[in-house]
Amino acid sequence: MLTTRLTKRLGIDHPIIQAPMAFAAGGRLAAAVSGAGGLGMIGGAYDAGD
Repeated sequence: MLTTRLTKRLGIDHPIIQAPMAFAAGGRLAAAVSGAGGLGMIGGAYDAGD
């Protein structure tokens, strides 16, 4: 475990943040990153259809 200001503030074990990538990565990747002690995020986007 590496303790930094980031890990203390976010309550995570490792200073790893997975970038949210809409349409490319979803909940399974975010769960894996979170499960490993980092911060996993799910990207949100929409298609306006124009």
